[in-house]
Amino acid sequence: MSAKDECTWYVEPLDKLTNESLARELPEENFQPGTIISDGTRHNLWRCDFAIVANLRSDGQFHFRIFNRYGNGQIRQCRFFKRKKRPKASAKLIPPQ
Repeated sequence: MSAKDECTWYVEPLDKLTNESLARELPEENFQPGTIISDGTRHNLWRCDFAIVANLRSDGQFHFRIFNRYGNGQIRQCRFFKRKKRPKASAKLIPPQ
């Protein structure tokens, strides 16, 4: 796998419970306060594996934002977890003639 293909995951806790859980789970050096992301805003991020992101998502009691970075690129907010449901295709009934 090339460096360009490697993905680094980050989580920004939005409440105290999530932050405390990440602090217990991850080493202190993974905390990156004031990190500037692609849109120029600062965020307090925890660097982690995708497995931790998946566990946080499946639990339901944690509130957080997900970010990622490919290779040495910029950190961006990850929005693919918030997919909108597509409307189901509907068929029009044509009355018999």
